[in-house]
Amino acid sequence: MNEIRPLQEEKMPLYNDKNQVLIVSASKISLHVQIKAHQDVNVPRQ
Repeated sequence: MNEIRPLQEEKMPLYNDKNQVLIVSASKISLHVQIKAHQDVNVPRQ
């Protein structure tokens, strides 16, 4: 259900399959880090 597809990368002709996979992975990791950081900010300090 949660498919992450970088639209920009898909339209660029210079990427081969390996690079594409790396880019998608990097996008997911980056997104996850941003979400986690955002959640950490909202956690009340004890």
